[in-house]
Amino acid sequence: MFRFLAGIALSLVPQLVQAQETVYSLIPDSTQARVAPVSRARQLVKAGIGLPLFRQSSVSPPFKTLGLDVTLERKIASGLAVVVGLETQYSFSQYAQLYTVELPIGLRYYFSVGKKMKQRNDPHGFFSYYVSLQTHNALFSSLFYDTPNPNVQRYHRGQILDHDTNVGKYDEAFNMMQHAYFQIGSQFKLSGNAYLDINAALPIRKLVYTKSDYTLATPAYINIKYGIAWPK
Repeated sequence: MFRFLAGIALSLVPQLVQAQETVYSLIPDSTQARVAPVSRARQLVKAGIGLPLFRQSSVSPPFKTLGLDVTLERKIASGLAVVVGLETQYSFSQYAQLYTVELPIGLRYYFSVGKKMKQRNDPHGFFSYYVSLQTHNALFSSLFYDTPNPNVQRYHRGQILDHDTNVGKYDEAFNMMQHAYFQIGSQFKLSGNAYLDINAALPIRKLVYTKSDYTLATPAYINIKYGIAWPK
């Protein structure tokens, strides 16, 4: 009987060791600290508020802007994701207010920096550093200005006209592919489902703001976004 019980116990030892290895399968770094696993999600849906800084305009001094957005990121390869969003922006200055509905579309590549990030289960996760190529598409823009502005009165879809178009209010729709530019940034995972995304536009030659000659508003040079994310 003793031999029989001893045989059963010995046969269970590999299974217990294997179970222990499954529970503690995290990769330690050089300091022997446990590195938290990262979800291998291929899709990220996020919604939040934005603080675009240094948004420029040809018809007003630089705007102060607040925004709301819903964005979908979908991985198409390791580290490479398609980004599609729907944003509403409210920009204001001393003499003008601008409301826009925008549809940014771009490609974003996530990469790993540092030993800990490279050791994660998914080193190309959504919460890491990235570079992206973005396009700016305005579905609708409405500009209201308090004082007569000769620049607005002679403006239409990126062109300066030879006659006045309006006084006081100007609406524009479907100005697609208005700008193309590079971004560099990082997306952080905070507590729970919260995230923080900080990026800056890269002024590489003429690839940033391809229609910079005349526009109601350019994309921001610096973007700070905070909100809730749902990885899938």
